[in-house]
Amino acid sequence: MIEPGSGQDRRALRACAKQECLELTLNQFEITSYLAVTAAPARDSSRTECEKPPVGR
Repeated sequence: MIEPGSGQDRRALRACAKQECLELTLNQFEITSYLAVTAAPARDSSRTECEKPPVGR
């Protein structure tokens, strides 16, 4: 168990935030590429985005 407020806890949170930020950027890129290739409506891509299970939880 990680103690809240400890240096270890803050590092874990920072790593998690970095990972989520990276994934978000990649997802944005994938969605943009997908839309550019297929010219599908934006709501289709956001629906499939929501159906993906959260990573690392």
